[in-house]
Amino acid sequence: NLLTENDFKAIQAALDDGRPFTLTREFGTVRIAVEVQETGKSAKVWNVPYIIQFRKMDRNIFSIQNFKSVEEMRWYLG
Repeated sequence: NLLTENDFKAIQAALDDGRPFTLTREFGTVRIAVEVQETGKSAKVWNVPYIIQFRKMDRNIFSIQNFKSVEEMRWYLG
């Protein structure tokens, strides 16, 4: 798995505290970044004050996924 249980706990704590948070990891050619970000002007769309943005880079492939909760991100990551 790309994230540990402690990573998930730290992300959840940032959401609970309403504060920005950034976590980065590298696994060979794969780099991931997880950020807890304020939704700001998009809060009405997201219906939450903060979202989790998961970015994955593997050489020339780049993907971004946004989540409202740690549970959604866990499901996505399998």
